[in-house]
Amino acid sequence: MAAEHETWIPFVYRGFYDVPLVVVTVWQGRLVVLDRDFVESLDEYSGDYEVFIGEARSLDEAWDTLIDRARLRRVGSLAVATLEIDRKQRLLKASCLGGWEG
Repeated sequence: MAAEHETWIPFVYRGFYDVPLVVVTVWQGRLVVLDRDFVESLDEYSGDYEVFIGEARSLDEAWDTLIDRARLRRVGSLAVATLEIDRKQRLLKASCLGGWEG
């Protein structure tokens, strides 16, 4: 893992194609969902995650409850290349996440 002074936060994910396709974490008191879609016209996955935020809840909840789109709001995007994760320990570097309003 990177330098000790960095903040690393737990996450859960679904799907994997070079990197996780959907990443869910709780950060700054909010649920953050990063969702990477398949782009049919390019025949590959997007180079960006769509970023959604919602009310914080436990990462142990059932997956369909955790990422209920009706309870989330899209706030931006995040380049896949900027996400730093430790997949083995299921931690992601908090500084990779943006300053989305919400």
